[in-house]
Amino acid sequence: MKIGFDSKRLLFNQTGLGNYSRQWVEALLSFNSIELELYAPDYGKFHDITVISPEIRQNFLNGLYKGFWRSFQMGKVAQNNGCDIFHGLSNEIPIGKIQIPRICTIHDVIFKEYPDYYSPIDRSVYNYKTRYACSNAEAIIVTSETTKLELLKYYDVNESKIHVVYQSINPRFKEVNWDPQTENPYFLYYSSFNPRKNQLQLIRAFADIVNSCDFNLIIAGKGRDFNAIKQLIDELSLTERVFINQSPSDDEILQLLVKSSGFVYPSLQEGFGIPLVEAANVGVPIIVSDIPIFRELSSNAALDYFDPRSQWEMSKSLLKLIEFNNSKQKSVFDFKELIGNTNSENMAKKAIEIYKSVL
Repeated sequence: MKIGFDSKRLLFNQTGLGNYSRQWVEALLSFNSIELELYAPDYGKFHDITVISPEIRQNFLNGLYKGFWRSFQMGKVAQNNGCDIFHGLSNEIPIGKIQIPRICTIHDVIFKEYPDYYSPIDRSVYNYKTRYACSNAEAIIVTSETTKLELLKYYDVNESKIHVVYQSINPRFKEVNWDPQTENPYFLYYSSFNPRKNQLQLIRAFADIVNSCDFNLIIAGKGRDFNAIKQLIDELSLTERVFINQSPSDDEILQLLVKSSGFVYPSLQEGFGIPLVEAANVGVPIIVSDIPIFRELSSNAALDYFDPRSQWEMSKSLLKLIEFNNSKQKSVFDFKELIGNTNSENMAKKAIEIYKSVL
């Protein structure tokens, strides 16, 4: 079986969609019966995905924004090079008729749920690509039951061709255990900096309880809301209690998580929730937004759930996290089902089943 992938996100996106693409491909590498090829504008195909040289990266970058090639030529190139299937890993498939089956992974439809977070042009493009994929892909992969329900809500798509495959995580998060530091304890939230991630509300909630505890707060990530986050910390006189770790490496994230006293996830909307899964594997106590995807992933096993729009509820959950830590309890949360569903072996097994089903 020979699978062609659009490699744009895999090579150059270092966060969510890029991580997903790399994890999917790496999981499939364990199957000797699978031959994988990556396609990129102005370069054609990469035969060996395990070795991507700087020269190949530069050639890819030179053609990165030539969207016509990706949208209208890439599928035909994959077909002409003998691929059995084309799989779009990030919400789109090549446009136009080709003779091989197309599969599309759709990660979320947040642009439908929260349209104000997107420009009109972006909403229009995302809507078109999603609608086209729903109508023309032989199979749709989603990363959660929540995204499946939202896709059915907004698009006329045959439910029988939607497959839920939970995303895997970096195996390093499975190899460590929660070991919170006792000096200068802190709570952690890592995510991109944008309004949907809700960092500002978390800072306000933390300000409400900061004088009743000796815990600090670390907010890690990067994005367009950096200046707003920094400004609010200054305005609330929290510069000695709330710290920003900008653009942390994967190793830094792992160490921050292991040594934290708890993970806070106040996002307003998610298609999945990789940080929650990573924290669960490490054994960190978690408080999260009471939104459908987090209920699905955590199976009601988080320490507490809160309304992400309520500063008061978030403050109460932070107090529960403090109480848990002061009681010196070890993590007692049962995430076995979640952890079992989010490993690379499970991802690869389901991928093979889906690929075979469309041939």
